[in-house]
Amino acid sequence: MSRSRKPGRTAAARAARLLGLATLAASTSAAVSASDAVGAAPSYHFDRPAAIAAAGGRLWIANRDGNSVTMAGAGGAPLGVLAAAKYRFGRPDAIAAAGGRVWVLSRAGRVTELRASNGALVRVVRGSRYRLHDPVAITVAGADVVVASRSSNTVTVIDAATGDLVRVVSNHTASGLRLDHPIALAVHAGTVWVANQGGSVSAFRLATGTFVRRVAAKADGFATPAGIAYAGGRIWVSDQASNAVTELRTDGKLVQVITNSSNNANYGFDGPTVVAGHGKQVFVVSPPGSSPMVTKVETKTADGDWYECNTNKPNPHFANPTGLAFLGTHIWVVSPANNSLAELHYSTGALIKRFV
Repeated sequence: MSRSRKPGRTAAARAARLLGLATLAASTSAAVSASDAVGAAPSYHFDRPAAIAAAGGRLWIANRDGNSVTMAGAGGAPLGVLAAAKYRFGRPDAIAAAGGRVWVLSRAGRVTELRASNGALVRVVRGSRYRLHDPVAITVAGADVVVASRSSNTVTVIDAATGDLVRVVSNHTASGLRLDHPIALAVHAGTVWVANQGGSVSAFRLATGTFVRRVAAKADGFATPAGIAYAGGRIWVSDQASNAVTELRTDGKLVQVITNSSNNANYGFDGPTVVAGHGKQVFVVSPPGSSPMVTKVETKTADGDWYECNTNKPNPHFANPTGLAFLGTHIWVVSPANNSLAELHYSTGALIKRFV
């Protein structure tokens, strides 16, 4: 099935929509600042929702083109939109959450920290010393927030409690790391794993920034890595060019390269990008094919399953899905190409509801 596309807006329609969003954002911001209460929103105001996270019993959705964050309840109902100037969102397309906080990463080179309880602004982290040049990935690792920047080949470690710079890790500070357009991050047992679009995976110690290992052998199957996650005692790396997912041990040794003909031959990988681990499963997003889907992989056996895709009934209408989050017994997937949010049942993958 072909992917659906959202028709382009006329200039007048877009201007009217932006005026409405600005009014909503102003009222929401005022409510949050004054009383720590979330302002009510008549709609989601999705504008290319690129990333999603769950915290404080809520969903937090970064709207890349809208320079905003949509807040939704555990059942998917819209709670408000944060878009006031004070948040300093600038093409936000990555988001992470932990410990009552939400961190929104903007391509403009900023990290905005919010309270998960109400969306109140905590701080905006910015400045040349952080080396946030074309930042593309963010994750939380204990007391630190970790950000990967593609164009500068750097990984920045920020103190989660204060926003202070801990260190910037680069090929100059950690010999052997060879960061090559880092695109995704995973953290396990004090080690940061970095997927490099240039065709490798690098790892360093979070506490010191020292080099641990680099995985780039031909047998590892890396051409254009796009996503990485830790789950079930393994590191899982998606490769967009080879339509595969590589399973590594935590010492970097290859377990297997999983393709659509591996094991039970039921993976449906097609340019896989986002990888997310949860419980005993790994979830892989394959956005660009004729039928975009989310594939579930069992960590113990590495068997795959077409968890949810556009050929299922009811059709989730994925369109280049780029973000996935877990909340309660449900999984939530955002698709920027058609401004939608899909709610899936965790166990079965069945579509529960679609929000636009």
